[in-house]
Amino acid sequence: MFIVIGGGPAGFFGAIRARETAPGQPVVLLEKSHQALRKV
Repeated sequence: MFIVIGGGPAGFFGAIRARETAPGQPVVLLEKSHQALRKV
């Protein structure tokens, strides 16, 4: 299981890359605010 902390651009890129690298593993993206990618 991959856990990515932070829902900004780098967090999303990391989560996508983890999923591409290990397609059978679950990926969890944690963000403290109510909306991910809010600053983008």
